[in-house]
Amino acid sequence: MARDGSKHFYLRCIVCGRSFLAYRSRLLNSQGRFCGRRCFRQSLEVYSQLLASGELARILGMPRCQEIMDKGARSVDRTAL
Repeated sequence: MARDGSKHFYLRCIVCGRSFLAYRSRLLNSQGRFCGRRCFRQSLEVYSQLLASGELARILGMPRCQEIMDKGARSVDRTAL
């Protein structure tokens, strides 16, 4: 993705798959997932629909989602120390 010591990275958007430039400071704050506002809005809309329909709980119960959430919890624990 980026060379060692680089201040920016090229990532893939989780909605459309397009590559985009994200600076290291945004990645440290967990803000480098979407290429732009349109993809962010689309994901927010889908999330809201899933939450309203009750499907979100079923999706978050999947093993892969549990792994991701556990990984996120561990990284939060390290930064709190």
